Amino acid sequence: GGQILRTLASAAVVGSGVNVFSYYSMGTGKTATLAGLTAVHAALTVLFTVTSILAFGPYAAGAGILVAGIIRFVLMLKYSKRALVPNVRWAKLLFGTIPPLVAGLTVAWVCYRLNFLSPNGWIGLGGDYIAVSVMVLAVAVVLIALSRSV
Repeated sequence: GGQILRTLASAAVVGSGVNVFSYYSMGTGKTATLAGLTAVHAALTVLFTVTSILAFGPYAAGAGILVAGIIRFVLMLKYSKRALVPNVRWAKLLFGTIPPLVAGLTVAWVCYRLNFLSPNGWIGLGGDYIAVSVMVLAVAVVLIALSRSV
C-alpha cells in the first residue's frame, strides 16, 4: 500500500505544477483548449491505469495517473508557451516550472528515505504536513535565489 501512496503523491506534485496554467487559462477565458487538455488527461489516466494494472498488478495502480500527469504537464507547457505567454523564453518558462516540481519530489523522497514521515494520528500528520511545506518553501526560495542568472 505504501508504494501506491508514494506514486499517487508524486502524481499529485506533478499535477500541481499544471494548476497555475489551468487557473490562468480560466481567468483569461481560454477554457476551450483547457477543457480539451483535461479530457485528454482523463482518457490517458484511465488508459495508462488499466494498462499498468493489467501488466504489473494492483501495485501499479498509481503509475497511470503519474504518466498521464507528466504528459499533461508537457502539453500544458506547450499550450501555455503558445497561447498564454508567447513572449516568455522557453528557458524562463522551464526554469519557473520544473525546479519547484523537482524540489517537491526531492523533499518528499528524502523524507521518505529518512523515515521522517511516520505520523501517529491526525496531529502527527498535520505536523508532518507543515514540516514538509516549510522544507519545500525553503528549497523553492533557494532555487529562486539561484535563478537570477537565468
